[in-house]
Amino acid sequence: MRADTLPPCDDTPNDDSDGRTTPTSTTAYAIEGVDPGIAIAWEQSSDDVIFINVDSDWTLPELKKMIHGT
Repeated sequence: MRADTLPPCDDTPNDDSDGRTTPTSTTAYAIEGVDPGIAIAWEQSSDDVIFINVDSDWTLPELKKMIHGT
């Protein structure tokens, strides 16, 4: 487990923020059996969501097999 900071996001037009947003802190979790350089889970995400490093060349089906040991 490690604390991380997400960069500010200004993806909501017309929210009167004038592009001023602040970073938010969250916790990233390693997934048992998976190198965190390949995939992680975020604290605010539901249990069935993982984040895959697009540069890792791993696919979701491959990761599911790794996680479930099949």
